[in-house]
Amino acid sequence: MGDRKFKILIVDDNPQNLQVLGNILEKNDYHVEYAQSGSEALEWIKNEFFDLILLDVMMPEMDGFETCGKIRKNVDYNDVPIIFLTAKTDKSSTVKGLELNAQDYISKPFDTAELTARIKTHIELKSSKDKLKNVNIWLEEKVNEKTIELVAANKKLNESLDELKKMDKMKNHFLHLTSNEIRTPLTGIVGTLNLLKNQEAASTLKDLIDLLEKSIVRLESFAKKAILTTELSSKSYVLDSKEINLKELIQFCILEFNDEIFNKNININEVFDPEILISGDKDLFFKMFSYIIENAIAHSPVNNQVEIELRKTDDKIICRIIDNGEGFKPEAIEDIFSPFIINGTNYHKINDMSMYIVKLITDLHNGEIKVYNKKDAGACVELMFNTQKI
Repeated sequence: MGDRKFKILIVDDNPQNLQVLGNILEKNDYHVEYAQSGSEALEWIKNEFFDLILLDVMMPEMDGFETCGKIRKNVDYNDVPIIFLTAKTDKSSTVKGLELNAQDYISKPFDTAELTARIKTHIELKSSKDKLKNVNIWLEEKVNEKTIELVAANKKLNESLDELKKMDKMKNHFLHLTSNEIRTPLTGIVGTLNLLKNQEAASTLKDLIDLLEKSIVRLESFAKKAILTTELSSKSYVLDSKEINLKELIQFCILEFNDEIFNKNININEVFDPEILISGDKDLFFKMFSYIIENAIAHSPVNNQVEIELRKTDDKIICRIIDNGEGFKPEAIEDIFSPFIINGTNYHKINDMSMYIVKLITDLHNGEIKVYNKKDAGACVELMFNTQKI
């Protein structure tokens, strides 16, 4: 049952019954307290919390039914399991107890095995419901946090878009993309929360939480990319230009995808000239290479390779990322750097603005980018930058 002993309050006017029940429960590692009347039980619950209450029905002055009704008025005891102990077996008594929100009935004389089994079952059910309640609270907080971030991201996005000269042409497409990218993960979040709220046991919690986290991550990723796209396309992004060791940076990018590389058994073939340095924004370069490498790995067949070439001429730095996948459709290459859906289809793995961001980063660093299919199979993304400082 865990490190904490569950607390049970036994309410019975018969001292012998209290002693017998107490001995049974203490042997089963429960912490037990006793009350010999309904009023004494009400005093107990003012200052103590119990995980379950065993309540005798037939007591003088205040019977078990009246006591149960008053216990339920305490908000802390709205859903604490109450099991009636009674010699009555008529249906009317059973119905009355259930109407008062009692969980169970045990008839006297009771069977010890049955008693302990029912107590264990009701405590475990209550514990599972409490866990679900706590998880729901945590999930609600997470959803609220991400919703606030998304609202802020959309606000900044809309403010920046108002300044773009291409607003009239791009607005409908952009709203369409935003709608799809936000609606899909939000559907996952709302659906998962509904499932959690309707759960009676905790057996599927991990799967539901995993699904929710994936939806939140996708939502967060889109919000960040939307902000970055706006900043880059509106020229409001301030470059933090520093000297970058491209070999080291690319190798760090590769490490980000170790799991994908391992799962598909992809060999990364690095063909690098000696140390190549470039002046640029390190964060943007990291994002740029990460998006391209991720796309190449995604489109590579299993048990294959991705080749990354890094060369330097007198005045150019050239990088090629080559995969052996199916390559791009001819019509897709023309619009590969568009952030929007082409005839209802996106032609890169990530259904978002990754390749569009790559183009914006390249332009911001006065570079060039080409995308083409190889003659045999696969595709190549080629980047070229001047060797002089930006």
